[in-house]
Amino acid sequence: MSKFDYSRQADLFTVSSSGPRRMGFKRFESVALAIEFAIEELPAKSLVSAILEVDDERLNHQAIRHLYDDPEYPLSRNKKSAA
Repeated sequence: MSKFDYSRQADLFTVSSSGPRRMGFKRFESVALAIEFAIEELPAKSLVSAILEVDDERLNHQAIRHLYDDPEYPLSRNKKSAA
């Protein structure tokens, strides 16, 4: 298996967890920053519906969590979010 490239640009799509259901979109200069935002900043209900798009690949919340937990993840983890 090839090493995942956390430096690629990524787009994060979310659905609001309260009020009217609205789609959110945010572009990140790297996958690592997008994952950090998704895991450490999004409410759990929003994370479940989050989709991370990297090139033509779409990753769901489970794949996002897997990449965050991967030993190769390049950023420091928030101890609270790493649990």
